[in-house]
Amino acid sequence: MGPSVQRFYRRNSVKLNHLVGSLPGSHNVKVEQDLEKAISEADIVLCVASFIMPVFDIHMLKSGSIFCDVSMPPAILKEIKNFRQDVLVYDGGKAQMPNSELIVGEKWRRLFPRNRIFGCLAETILLALEGKMENFSIGRGKINESKVEEMASIAKKHGFETAVFYFGNYRYTSDDLKIIRDIIHQDKSKIN
Repeated sequence: MGPSVQRFYRRNSVKLNHLVGSLPGSHNVKVEQDLEKAISEADIVLCVASFIMPVFDIHMLKSGSIFCDVSMPPAILKEIKNFRQDVLVYDGGKAQMPNSELIVGEKWRRLFPRNRIFGCLAETILLALEGKMENFSIGRGKINESKVEEMASIAKKHGFETAVFYFGNYRYTSDDLKIIRDIIHQDKSKIN
């Protein structure tokens, strides 16, 4: 972990501890200052870092873990040589757009690979389709349960869905997901 990551984490650890303390069931949440240790022990990671290059090595993840990478650029290098069958590492923050085959122009098609678009762009398109001249998610504290439910309803109305799981250019198959699910269930049975 680089010095800038460490500095950022320490600067916000007070806010993080306050947030964790306010969560229901927070006794099950552990705050870890060693980022590499946290990643290697976590069951679920939602990563929204924005660093110039990948920050984590996929081999840091424990078997059966789920890593949703919303980072741009990605926090884990998603090359097929790095693919692991025992973890789910996928590009998060994406939506599946209907009728993408109607998009004309190579430049526009590159923005919407395999019918997938960034969630922020999907939000903009959906709000425009509804004639709503506002945003639902820009700024701290603006995302709330009612906005999420309303956006889900608008998305359903216009045929937008959550994007399928991709590891870079590799689309997870149902067999891939079953392997990971079985590992997770096996680990849970050891606890009980």
